[in-house]
Amino acid sequence: MAGSKSSQEILNAVYDDTSKALKTGVALSGDIEIGAVEIKNSTDDTRATVGANGLYVDVKASALPSGAATEATLATIDADTSSLAGCVGGTELQVDVVSMPSVTVESEFPAAAALTDDFANPTTTNVAAMGMAWDGATWDRMPGNATDGLKVNLGADNDVTLATLPAGTNLIGEVDTKPIEPLNVNTSAYASSLVVKASAGTANEIRGHNSLASAQFIQIHDASSLPADSAVPEDIILAAANSSFSITYPQGKAFATGIVACNSSTGPTKTIGAADCWFSAEFI
Repeated sequence: MAGSKSSQEILNAVYDDTSKALKTGVALSGDIEIGAVEIKNSTDDTRATVGANGLYVDVKASALPSGAATEATLATIDADTSSLAGCVGGTELQVDVVSMPSVTVESEFPAAAALTDDFANPTTTNVAAMGMAWDGATWDRMPGNATDGLKVNLGADNDVTLATLPAGTNLIGEVDTKPIEPLNVNTSAYASSLVVKASAGTANEIRGHNSLASAQFIQIHDASSLPADSAVPEDIILAAANSSFSITYPQGKAFATGIVACNSSTGPTKTIGAADCWFSAEFI
């Protein structure tokens, strides 16, 4: 077999009949370049493949290092990842609590107890309605005792006293015994009606004059305004032709809604007439 040094000098190598190289007796220094070399296995004479980056090796079987991923472990990881993905909703992780352990909360709250009288000044947090009063600068507890309850300060030093009423009958206040002065109202010209009072009141007298050349009825209605025709009056009188009329209530007559006087061509129901009457009334 022939080879060369890096200086391109060709050297001869001698092999024996067992393909073992014999010593050439030549000592070389530097790199030795070898031409094409075939590497075959001893079973089927398969050639090894040499590429640009070196010799390709076909590994038929080799033990994996500890912790290396296999098809089985990758399947397990995929299944576990799918289960985890099912617990995620949007950007939140959903957790089902199968069992809840006992949780002890440390707080300053004492054991629950009913409020009672003579409740001591609390030294720990309490939830209760404690009566406090503002004295203008700070909050103070409102004093009291088991007998009288809440104490109220009447005056600067509880110095408010009740005046003693004289014995016997005493007049407290003033009672006005004067009669109520009645009011008067009238029309300013001949008219067919007059609203004496547009709210509840008492009529003392309704009077007036009928200027019509024939008789007509005068009606008094319990209303706050002139009612429609066919309304039934409270009182009725017949006013003679061209004459005066009057309805007097010596004790007064109460009207719940109002007091209205009018003329009418019919008696039992209202049929309004012309503006030919003068009306005047006294009422409370």
